[in-house]
Amino acid sequence: MSVGIRHCNSAFNAARPQFAKTTYLSRSGVQYLATRLVLPLSDDGMKLSVVLIGVVITLDSGPLKQFGDVAFRPERDDVELL
Repeated sequence: MSVGIRHCNSAFNAARPQFAKTTYLSRSGVQYLATRLVLPLSDDGMKLSVVLIGVVITLDSGPLKQFGDVAFRPERDDVELL
């Protein structure tokens, strides 16, 4: 979760859209990919007022019953300011 918050903060502080892909590995070895699009927006064209965030989580092949394993640690993090 802290990785996602860091992405949102950096996009907001830079006042630029951001696309990020983070690979997570659970304790049981299941790999997850979180893809985020972070769009800082402004009501008046000057001051940022809101951040729109889209997240897609993709599970690596493996039994879905392991989805309950919620202990993640970032394994790889690719970020691109747009």
